[in-house]
Amino acid sequence: MAMTSLRLIGTGHLASALRAQRTLWRGPRVSPPKAYDGGQKLHIARLSSLAAATVVPATLAARRRSRRQVLAVRAVATESPPEAIRFRESVGPSIVLSGSSAEEWAGDALVLFVRGEGDDATPVLEAAAKSIDDILGGTISVFMKEESFEAKSGSAAAFPVFDKAFKRVVLVGLGDKDPNAREVGAAIAGAVKGLKGGSVGLTRAEGVDPQALMEGLLLGLHADKRFQGSKTPEKDKAPKGPNTVELLGYESAEDIDKASAIAAGVVFARELVNAPANIIDPITLTAAAADMAKQLGLSAKILDEKDCGEMGMGSFLAVSRASNLGARLIHLTYSPGGEVKRKVGIVGKGLTFDSGGYNLKAGAGSMIEMMKFDMGGSASTLGAAAAIAQLKPKDVEVHFVIATCENMVSGNPGALHPGDIITAMDGTTIEVNNTDAEGRLTLADALLYCQQQGVTEVVDIATLTGACMVALGKDITGWDLHHFSGSDDTR
Repeated sequence: MAMTSLRLIGTGHLASALRAQRTLWRGPRVSPPKAYDGGQKLHIARLSSLAAATVVPATLAARRRSRRQVLAVRAVATESPPEAIRFRESVGPSIVLSGSSAEEWAGDALVLFVRGEGDDATPVLEAAAKSIDDILGGTISVFMKEESFEAKSGSAAAFPVFDKAFKRVVLVGLGDKDPNAREVGAAIAGAVKGLKGGSVGLTRAEGVDPQALMEGLLLGLHADKRFQGSKTPEKDKAPKGPNTVELLGYESAEDIDKASAIAAGVVFARELVNAPANIIDPITLTAAAADMAKQLGLSAKILDEKDCGEMGMGSFLAVSRASNLGARLIHLTYSPGGEVKRKVGIVGKGLTFDSGGYNLKAGAGSMIEMMKFDMGGSASTLGAAAAIAQLKPKDVEVHFVIATCENMVSGNPGALHPGDIITAMDGTTIEVNNTDAEGRLTLADALLYCQQQGVTEVVDIATLTGACMVALGKDITGWDLHHFSGSDDTR
């Protein structure tokens, strides 16, 4: 007998917010879920391949009680985040110092650098590349001439080598002036991403920052394949890049540690943003933040709706009340362990899905299907927290604050309507003329809360408005830096 999935749908009811999916046998009888208490009517509609159940709350009081049950059960169910959004301290291949020279190294791909002189970036081999060219009988020089290789910053080309200790040579251009080390690292990643494991030998080039180079390499090798199903053709056979990168002629492991910490934070932020709204919501985002904080030794304080209400966060909660998943305020703190000379805040917008509310995102260009990325500010904040926790800067205490919720449409008590007047935690009243301007409402209370922690500088990270892209384009970030004086004024 065939099986299908049963999803319970109902405004504010426990079964709805849990998004409970039970197995339904196609047949004449359907048993109600265990959470059903008999106080509401359960209507079952059978279709040929889909069964849907609608729960109708009997009273407003029952509806409110169900919503509280939803949040309690949902929170318990997600104390640990889904594996897909957990922080990973190690990303990409392992990077190790090697005592070998380029001439002695054995492995799968040897990376050599080439300077570019003049406007046409005429290639000039670096010392290690010149030595390998001599070993290969001038093969590199011939290859560059035949392929018209221009050694511009970030250019790359590769060719196989036979009967040598290394199997492939990768040439990477540095340009004529100071090269962009991250761009160069990304070019290396592009050239070796096709490897199915193995090792890469990375020679050193004068004037190229090793840390930035390795950051570009690690981030360039990152590929997000978490949501490719088991039916994806050849998924397990796809190239995964090298297993190991060996640094030839490098002296300090400190650059490796710093690059790895920053790359881990950036990858964490990327994967949070890329996760869809049915994977990452206010509760699972909170769980992912708390899990990362526990791994890296940050202190974590989580405020639920009751806590936020007691602090007067009416602006934040007005946005959250249309969603059955509720709201959380996440507060992580990095402490240097010694004297604190500065207190800095990083506040991130945490809308895990933004429908626009009653001012619904509709029509071409609304990008409603992309609104999983409206928590990009919170992802960046958590990525920064992960990196800072590993880098351990001295003298500075950093507070990471995220007000996370969804912006939905519903008849829940207190849900936001156009024209509503709400009150932020400092007593400021706000008239809401457009429910799709929700980001500034959540951030208002988050910024005020952050100010209460005694910070003097706050960086606010948010996908706040499409007007920023209109003004600056897609490659430039608009920065909003707040300085708090000793008074209540913001400069």
